[in-house]
Amino acid sequence: MLYKLKKYNILALLVFVFITFTSYVVLAADNDTKDMGNKTITDTKKVWTVSFKSEVDLASLSNNVQIKDITNGNAFTPTVTAGDTANTVKVNPPSSGYTVGHKYQLILKNAIKSKKGKNLPKTTVLTFSIASKDSSNDYSINASVTVSPVWSGFKAVTINSTNLPDAKKYKLEGNNNLFDIGKQAASIIPGDTVKISICDSQGNVLATVDMDVSTNKSNIDLDLNI
Repeated sequence: MLYKLKKYNILALLVFVFITFTSYVVLAADNDTKDMGNKTITDTKKVWTVSFKSEVDLASLSNNVQIKDITNGNAFTPTVTAGDTANTVKVNPPSSGYTVGHKYQLILKNAIKSKKGKNLPKTTVLTFSIASKDSSNDYSINASVTVSPVWSGFKAVTINSTNLPDAKKYKLEGNNNLFDIGKQAASIIPGDTVKISICDSQGNVLATVDMDVSTNKSNIDLDLNI
């Protein structure tokens, strides 16, 4: 009986260690990358300015900055030049420019170092989509507003849907809360109009629109400003 008890305890310990170790590995993997969210731009020749907390070792940027075209799976190493300050760099676009309608990732590997020899804590990724300047109005929202019959300054706004890529949330001018698209946002809006920011899941602003909230409205379509 004692032998069986010891054997059981050893097996239980091994299972516990395995679960703990497995959980640790998953947790570490999840924290290896810093996600800078999603942006939608119209400039096909966009030059990204990247800021670091301290002076960056320009030599360490070689082969450690990458642009990946998620749409077609291709990747390339962009030209990186010194920025306006010692802790900034500029990531230049491909000579032919980015392709309208494609989605990209700007990847900064954690092998990048400061002049003091410290590595970037995590590989950092920014996702961005290229929209056409001429067809920016192709992106819109469907919205509704309800004005309180008791006090017109209290309103409930709902962004019902949008066709803007990567849009997940929205916020109202004067209110710092993020609301899920499709969910109602009740807020104090004393004026007749309010600026609405359409955001990605991280709260980064993708587009804006000014909305008339002076009266009750249902299922109105508004073009977005990107």
